[in-house]
Amino acid sequence: VWPKWGEYDIIEGVHNQSTVMTSLHTAPSCNQSHVLAERDFIGAWAMGTSGQAAVNCHNLAPDQFDNQGCSQLGPEASLGAKFNEGGGGTWAAEWDPEAGHIRTWFWPVDLEPADLSQRRPAPDAWGTPYSFFSLSPESCAPEHFRNMRLVLNINLCGDFGVDEWEHLCPDLAAKGISCPEAVDSHPELLDEAFWSIRAFDVYRRRLAPLASSTPPPTEQWPLRLWLVHGIMTLALVVSAAALVHTVWRWHRGALPVSGAGSAPRFHALATSPES
Repeated sequence: VWPKWGEYDIIEGVHNQSTVMTSLHTAPSCNQSHVLAERDFIGAWAMGTSGQAAVNCHNLAPDQFDNQGCSQLGPEASLGAKFNEGGGGTWAAEWDPEAGHIRTWFWPVDLEPADLSQRRPAPDAWGTPYSFFSLSPESCAPEHFRNMRLVLNINLCGDFGVDEWEHLCPDLAAKGISCPEAVDSHPELLDEAFWSIRAFDVYRRRLAPLASSTPPPTEQWPLRLWLVHGIMTLALVVSAAALVHTVWRWHRGALPVSGAGSAPRFHALATSPES
């Protein structure tokens, strides 16, 4: 039963949000209360129902919204119309159970590290991520994340979209228009709501021989694709890899998005490391 094998939401947002949200969803006993904004990551914690940081990754944690998990917010203009007006950008996500962490970075277009452009990712050289979660045995054992798969999900409204409708789309809500009604009766609101993905690369780190002091090389399996969809809720999810260490890179999207339910168009270059 979800989220028994865990879920890592790399890119998530809804309606007119302009900052990406990155979250974990797990079974009980995954707590991030020792992870501190400004020290461990440069983003901010999302808030729970009582205004406290949402640091409990269990989907039924008390004092958090249903299925909220532990959520962190990225930099401004990392989602939505502002993201597109800036010409897009690059995301990199690292899931490394052996090092004991999950880290996520974002760079505006053309500001990604040179090693990413050269397709030899070196995450430890990228500086402090905007999102950091600990996978220490004491607080959130790595076994919370198993049998992972990479999923691109496009959802029309959904629980997240409905719950945030009045807050993020007050003008439409004031007219008595619900999120499902907007989808059914106002397709013009979705004219500028799409994913536009340029490329997707995944790297898996190769383990070096025990006697070697040479940094492990990487292998690459590039997947190049374009996706264009109207959406109200978007998410890039790692969800229930037997991947020991994984990096995803997204690169450059350029077209403006506006209106209710909008989410970014972007060219995405994604990448992954081998266990």
